[in-house]
Amino acid sequence: MSYKKIVPLLIVALVLVFIFTDRRPEGAPTNMSFQYSVEEVLADLEPLQELARNSKPNPDIYASCYYKPDHYLYKGLLGMQGYHSKGKGFDFTPYAEKDDPEGTFWEAEAILGTNIFSGGQSYPLFLKSMELGFPYAAFRFNSEIYHSDCKWYLGSYCDDKELVARGKQMLKKLADTGDFNTQYYLASADWDRKTHDENFRAFLPMLIEGVKRHKYNDLMSIILEIDRYADKFIDEDDITDEHKRKIVNLLLLMVDNNYLPAMGCLIADENGWYLPIIGQEKRQEILEKSSRFLSRHGTQFSYSDSEKKAMEDKTNKELAIKALKLAMISDYASGKNYTGWALGFMEEGYMADVRSEKDKIRKEADEFIKNATPLIWIDPMYPASDQVPW
Repeated sequence: MSYKKIVPLLIVALVLVFIFTDRRPEGAPTNMSFQYSVEEVLADLEPLQELARNSKPNPDIYASCYYKPDHYLYKGLLGMQGYHSKGKGFDFTPYAEKDDPEGTFWEAEAILGTNIFSGGQSYPLFLKSMELGFPYAAFRFNSEIYHSDCKWYLGSYCDDKELVARGKQMLKKLADTGDFNTQYYLASADWDRKTHDENFRAFLPMLIEGVKRHKYNDLMSIILEIDRYADKFIDEDDITDEHKRKIVNLLLLMVDNNYLPAMGCLIADENGWYLPIIGQEKRQEILEKSSRFLSRHGTQFSYSDSEKKAMEDKTNKELAIKALKLAMISDYASGKNYTGWALGFMEEGYMADVRSEKDKIRKEADEFIKNATPLIWIDPMYPASDQVPW
């Protein structure tokens, strides 16, 4: 067999291996359900149920955001989170060139995963970031936290115990000053995600305190492990209606504090658990809220819901205009510059007079985007935007 024929076959084989192995999100507890039951998890999280029951919408839009608009990396991180292509919406290279510790970290993040050799490109930048004083970079070499990235990209660079120990020591110095963020992340880094035992329960008080202070990524990763991998790891009979209600309570607590991944989880409802509990009206409310925050997943679902209605009644110009507008908003949120859903919608053969008004409709979409309030949910310990694709 010729070389030209072998290479495509090898690529296909690698893709298939990637698809059918280890599909859990970055940072989620590894093999959680092999180690303990959903009942045990929710029992340990029971103190949060009262907090959830008393929860109300938080007027602070940025309540759950680590990065806020006044941060110098905000614009770049917003583009990165929205899956904008490198150089189109974000570029951290200038910060790396100026030896900015945090900017160098995010430059490494921007590169990681872009190709199969990206680990070798990212590694020196992560190392440089740590040497410059950004301790979170060291944890990128810990396969217990970042299993997939270590497996697919960083490889042999991972599990350098000396680097991880140095990072912890740097973080501890910051934690000793009384900074809660570093105290929380230090405890999170010590949580062995493969087990649910004394190790997890040692972290639990900090997890609960973190939720009270609107730090939701670890709680979300636990819910995701139950939600997104239930069909693979958990017997459906182990998930009762009461379990589902408790999970919904925790998700709604996070929604009240404007945490985008929780909104996306309820909107997508991949297992069909949540809609019977929250109802269509509440789902629509969350969908509109997430769209106002320019959530990539929220805007996509807004478009797909609208497009479905337009498909059912192709003579209704108003429905078609609304669908095209939402397609443009979704494209912007995904960094596609109106070349994704919007282009596909117009090519579907909808009425010519709607296509002829695309410039007017785009102005309306631009106005919506201008008045929207985009949020960033990623942070240095949960830097991968593919952890929760919304």
